[in-house]
Amino acid sequence: MAHIVVIDDQAAMRSALQQILEAEGHCVSLAADGQAGLQLLHARPAEVLITDVFMPQPDGIETIQAVRSQFPALKIIAMSGGDTGSSRKSYWPPRRWARTGRSPSPSNSTTSSTRCGPS
Repeated sequence: MAHIVVIDDQAAMRSALQQILEAEGHCVSLAADGQAGLQLLHARPAEVLITDVFMPQPDGIETIQAVRSQFPALKIIAMSGGDTGSSRKSYWPPRRWARTGRSPSPSNSTTSSTRCGPS
């Protein structure tokens, strides 16, 4: 299956996505911010990047721009649960995520990687 990098500043979201994607057989690497995500991509290229849009510096749009310039063929999925700050620009209406019924166990680490296949 695919190697997928997930970037989200919320540990619970990273954990939930990891559980769902690994259950489908994917190899998942996690990052809490765009800079850590870029480091993961340089260490081990991925087929897909899933990134939050509303994150502290760099935000998701800046992260996507950096990733696109360095990895032009990488497929990118941008997601957002909505923004709670009034000073941020809204790029599109917030979407609701389907509930999986799973109870994620958040990790507070900045990055992590599931060991699968050769690096």
